[in-house]
Amino acid sequence: MKVDNKIFEVLKSSKNDFKPWNGINAKKWGDYFSKIQLNKKLDKKLTRNELLDTFYKKELTDEELGIAILSWGGMNREHGKSLFQNKEWLQLIKDLRNNQIKTREEAYNLFAVLRQNKKLKGMGPAYFTKLICFVNPGLKGYIMDQWTSKSINILYDKKIIHLTKSGHVSDKNTGLIYEEFCAKIEELANRLSIDPMTLEENLFSSGGINKGNWRKFIVDNWGEKSKKNKKIKLIKFIDMEVIKFEDAVNNIKDSQIVIPTLGGRSKIKVEVDNNLILITNSKNNQLGIDKAHWDKIMDRLLELPQEERGMTSRYGVGKHSYSWKDCPNQVFSIYVPAIIKYLCN
Repeated sequence: MKVDNKIFEVLKSSKNDFKPWNGINAKKWGDYFSKIQLNKKLDKKLTRNELLDTFYKKELTDEELGIAILSWGGMNREHGKSLFQNKEWLQLIKDLRNNQIKTREEAYNLFAVLRQNKKLKGMGPAYFTKLICFVNPGLKGYIMDQWTSKSINILYDKKIIHLTKSGHVSDKNTGLIYEEFCAKIEELANRLSIDPMTLEENLFSSGGINKGNWRKFIVDNWGEKSKKNKKIKLIKFIDMEVIKFEDAVNNIKDSQIVIPTLGGRSKIKVEVDNNLILITNSKNNQLGIDKAHWDKIMDRLLELPQEERGMTSRYGVGKHSYSWKDCPNQVFSIYVPAIIKYLCN
């Protein structure tokens, strides 16, 4: 199976055109559901390098290491809460750390079996391959998420990795498929003369308003063909990243946009007026969002795992543990993330 040379040239021209993925505060993520006193080393936004650092990970328990990796990956805290209610999977963390699991294919199959037996609630292949990747880097297992999977399928013009209709990694994949995926990562890395882990970062690229060139290519070209041979766009997941107030203003000015709210139940009108982002809701109420208001919501965005950034409930006042008691405006603050989602699309 050969790589499509034309598409490979697109990847080559996009080499290192990405921003390193930043996690959220791991301790805050874990404190949402954990009943143990978590190590202070988790009280920060972790980086990929720290998760690969044996010295950093040495003092973490198996549970804390799982929290570190899954929070870095942006897992929804509700999924984390469900996952940690059954801790049988932590034995695999222990076995990976103690080199009891000898290959990346074996590691994948062991997680997949737990998944099949309903003992990995909330965690599919995109997340347990993160555990394989970081718990024991010596296995050379790479993260098989939707972006790296779509990349490999497009580069080789074949459905090597099974994806769902919404574009996520399917449970139909096996350890053998994961082994093939990893081998392709290594093959491409060798061809580009870079480390496979760096190649994986290149394939993940960058999302948000300023997408990396490779991410743009994947978004524009990934899909399935209908009977009429037309591409069907299936991507629903949008990376919501922090956008500077000035950048938002520049992207909206000289136009008036009408977009759905996060919940999709109504629409809002957005325009720029006297350097304010003026929002008009469905009841024809208006508020101008200034830089201070915008920045507070961007700080909130940074606190949230990627999978929660598109949830209206995370930006409003309420009695739930995930509510935002410091919400600047109970009516209009929840509209700002909808603008972020629109600009990042």
